[in-house]
Amino acid sequence: MEFDFRRELGGQPQLSLSMGHEALARFINDELAQPATIKALLAQLQQEYSDQAPLVIEGREQGLRIADGEVLVQDHLLHQDEELSDPDLNLYDAESEALCGQDDFVHLLQSWLDFVEGRY
Repeated sequence: MEFDFRRELGGQPQLSLSMGHEALARFINDELAQPATIKALLAQLQQEYSDQAPLVIEGREQGLRIADGEVLVQDHLLHQDEELSDPDLNLYDAESEALCGQDDFVHLLQSWLDFVEGRY
């Protein structure tokens, strides 16, 4: 998974990820922009990693699930009740969900933390 960090005009950190991981980048940009939040998740991952228990984080627009060494991000609307949705208006799933390995995710979060704190 390739990633790129930059700062927006107002100084806000912004993460871009390789194709297929756009949903993960959106989750990190929206939910993990503060160093304290990133550090708390990294600490939780170390604990969860040894316990092998699933970790679920519900964000504003997306959910993150970490279990069995895999990280899954999905838009909340991706699996809404199909009776309520129009079949002609399907979401583009490639930008609505992403999957990666837990080790890659931890590496990404550590690099992201370094960038957000100005060490990158």
